[in-house]
Amino acid sequence: MDRLLALDFVVQVAPVGWVPDHMVSACSSCHTPFSFVFRRHHCRRCGGIFCNSCSGHRLPCRGFSSPVRVCNSCALASSESITNPTANLVLFLSKNSVSSLSQNDCQQLATFVLGGIPPEVRSKVWLFLASGNNIARPDYEKLCNQLSDCKDTEPITMDIDRTLQFFASQGTPPSSLQGEVAIRVLQALCVELPSLGYHQQFAYLVCHTLCHLPEADAFWVVHQILMYYGMSTLFYDNAKNVSILVDHAIQVFRQYLPQLAAHMHKHHISLEGVLVRWFSTLFCADVPGELCARIWDLFLLQGRPVLVRVALSLLHLVQDDLLASDTASTMSKIVNMGGYLSEVANTLISELVPLATGFYSCVVFPSNL
Repeated sequence: MDRLLALDFVVQVAPVGWVPDHMVSACSSCHTPFSFVFRRHHCRRCGGIFCNSCSGHRLPCRGFSSPVRVCNSCALASSESITNPTANLVLFLSKNSVSSLSQNDCQQLATFVLGGIPPEVRSKVWLFLASGNNIARPDYEKLCNQLSDCKDTEPITMDIDRTLQFFASQGTPPSSLQGEVAIRVLQALCVELPSLGYHQQFAYLVCHTLCHLPEADAFWVVHQILMYYGMSTLFYDNAKNVSILVDHAIQVFRQYLPQLAAHMHKHHISLEGVLVRWFSTLFCADVPGELCARIWDLFLLQGRPVLVRVALSLLHLVQDDLLASDTASTMSKIVNMGGYLSEVANTLISELVPLATGFYSCVVFPSNL
């Protein structure tokens, strides 16, 4: 059974849970008692009860097709976020712990993340989100003194060389990734998680994380992705669960994108290999740079249900191009999906997250995983 992320409900429930009318006898802001003529009004953002004067603003809110009533405090918070989103995000992170957020705080954090995380504060956000289960971090320095216990140093070294070549081909500056650092992080993961063992997909996870975080923090975030977010379950029993997830995704793909599915079936083109890469590497093996980082923003906020939703969103965004391609061209784009997405990544960044959290938000993760 999938564990519940602290923020999982944020983008799943709309509107927010309202305070029941009978629990409030006066405006939560000005404290004027309610009466037959002095009516209650709910803020659609925080769920609190206010008078008309204290909730006279109309703003866009998730779950509503047009601007809706919000209280003065929520309107001010929204205005401040728009005026200086980076400063407000940093202030929010410094004042809160992800394991003890109120529903209103969760809504605010989701707004920050879904609106786009500035690259200069992404490391802070990832560490904040990854600490949702509030467990103590392993002593990374101590683990590094035990690297001789790692039984997979040879395959790790071989995989890192290939993985670094891939990241270099995606435009990652060589100075931002050092092979010996990535090897050390992977060895430490093997020492800390001996029952999980090493899998070559972990090299992609580590290298991508090191593009955004220093060594010890990168170790912690990948550790949490595997254990807290449950990605480790995909690798047990010869990765049988990856196949289950891929089969589920293909069924949903046929349901939501039938025209593209029929086009690929007609030309005997399979998505299985692409989906295996996407899911087992959290999209790192194909999706370049900032686009992949945006996917990780969403994954660290919502967890594993994001996997299939993002896959569908990517295919949705490129389907017109694939449908217009002949057999050879379509096959080439699917086989070389990494190169193909690199060419169109800039046009997808602004559309991917709204699509995954909007139209495809109802797509569920397999209950047996």
